[in-house]
Amino acid sequence: MSSIERGFISVADDKYIEYAKELGIADDLFGLEDEMTKREKEIMVELKHIEEILNGNTKVALERIQSFMDIHHFPDAIAVSEFLKGRVYFEQKNYTKSKKHFERALIKLDECPNLATSNIHCICLNDLARMTFYERDYQNSYDRQTSY
Repeated sequence: MSSIERGFISVADDKYIEYAKELGIADDLFGLEDEMTKREKEIMVELKHIEEILNGNTKVALERIQSFMDIHHFPDAIAVSEFLKGRVYFEQKNYTKSKKHFERALIKLDECPNLATSNIHCICLNDLARMTFYERDYQNSYDRQTSY
């Protein structure tokens, strides 16, 4: 029987943390986060900021999105970045690239249950439909709007 189980007060804090990690409850008890989780949160906050400045300066927004070197580790961040790239190219009226990134975002969103409640999926579909309308492809525009 360990000192923790016996309730001795002389147990080092490291032992409590080690024991909690072993049980899988360290994050709940101590608020511990690993570096990857912190980095993912930082990237998501930055992507949210990029979304806010996107309409004002698409060039800066695109440069910031492309500046993330470690984004490939985080599926949620990849989905959001693809969506934002689609929005940037949509604002620049580069519909070919925009369509490509929106479709990638839709594929990635299917792999990200954390983003299931976001409206990114709807915005992607709406902008894809708008692009087909702007390109005077009215049948595809109607099909996209009524498919979901």
